[in-house]
Amino acid sequence: MEVVILSDVCCAPNRSASDESVEKNVYEALKQLNSSAEIRTVCSTAALKGYALPQQQGEINTLFQRYGVKFVPAILVNGEFVFMGNVPSVDQIKAKIEQMISQPD
Repeated sequence: MEVVILSDVCCAPNRSASDESVEKNVYEALKQLNSSAEIRTVCSTAALKGYALPQQQGEINTLFQRYGVKFVPAILVNGEFVFMGNVPSVDQIKAKIEQMISQPD
């Protein structure tokens, strides 16, 4: 499992507190789930240019055009956006990951 946190702190340093909260909550949720998922934090500039998330570049560009930076911070699990524009709680993150794990491919 790969979890990517899409951060906007590179472009909007005043948003660092929410980005830090998202990162902390992701780490805590995965710890509570005993998950060894790979976690990466990617800045939105790199994502928009396709450097870090080439498979999601089109979706990221669309979201950016529609919402601006309001969709960040965002969390992707295995390439799928699961949270956008807010700081989900540890329990919300755990519930979403558990749901994704239990869904058949």
